[in-house]
Amino acid sequence: IAGVPSLIGYEPSVPMPTGIAYGDPISGLHAIGAVLASLRNRDIAGGGQFIDVALAAGPVITTGEFLVASSADSYEREVYGNKHTHQSPHGAYKAAGDDNWIAISVTNDQEWMSLRSVADDDRLSDPRFFEFEGRKQNEKLIDQVISEWVANREAVDLMNLLQDAGVPAGRVANSRQFLNDPHLAARDFFVWLDEQEFGLKQYEGQSIPGNYVDKSNWEPSHQMGQDSRYILEDILGYSDEQCHSLVSEGAVAFNRELPTSDQRD
Repeated sequence: IAGVPSLIGYEPSVPMPTGIAYGDPISGLHAIGAVLASLRNRDIAGGGQFIDVALAAGPVITTGEFLVASSADSYEREVYGNKHTHQSPHGAYKAAGDDNWIAISVTNDQEWMSLRSVADDDRLSDPRFFEFEGRKQNEKLIDQVISEWVANREAVDLMNLLQDAGVPAGRVANSRQFLNDPHLAARDFFVWLDEQEFGLKQYEGQSIPGNYVDKSNWEPSHQMGQDSRYILEDILGYSDEQCHSLVSEGAVAFNRELPTSDQRD
C-alpha cells in the first residue's frame, strides 16, 4: 500500500516489505485524530462530520519527499538499505551472540567525534571523516571498523555506552527483548487486556503518551458485531424486529455471545 516497500531493501530491484501493514496503525491514528476533531467541532459549532479514512492515504504522508520527487522527470528511485542520505555512519552492526545487532546513527559531526572517542580506533582519526561528506564517501571503510569494534561486545552494553556518549544507538530487539525493555517499562508502555477469544494478553500501548489516561479504563478490540445491537437499539432506537430484519438481510451481524437489550436491563 502506498508504495512504501519500494523504498525498502538492500538493492534497488528487490522491494522488501517489513512485515507490517502500514496502513492499519497509521490510518487508525489518523481516524482517532479525525474523530476527536469532529467531537470538538460538534461541541463548538454543532453538527456532525463525515470522516473518510483511506488505508492507502495514511502511509503516503510518510513518503512525502519521494512523492514530490517522483513528479520530476529526472527522478530515479533509490533504495539505500540501512544507509541514510544525510547521516553517516548509519546502519545495523552485528554484535556478540546469536543474531544480536546494534543500530548506530551519527547525525552530525559532534556525534561522530563522540563515536570516534568511544571506539578508540586510529583508523577513525582520518581528517576526511571529520565532516559528513568525507564520511559518506568512505562509508564502507568506516562500517568495517565499526563492525570489528562491536563484533565481540554485547549489544545492550554498546547501546548504553554510546548513548551515554551522546551517540544515537539502540539494540535491534526481538519480541522477547522488546517486551522486557526497561525503557518501555519505565514509560508504562505495555498494557494487559482480557480478550474475549484469547484471554489475558500483553499488548503495546500508545507510543505518544499525551495526557495520562489510567490504563484500567482500556478495553481490548471489540469482536465483529459486538456493538451492533447497542448501536442500533440503544443509540438509534431500532426495535428487536428491525434489528433481526437487518440481520436476515445480511446488512449487519451480532456477536452471538452478547445479551439482548432486555437481558442487559
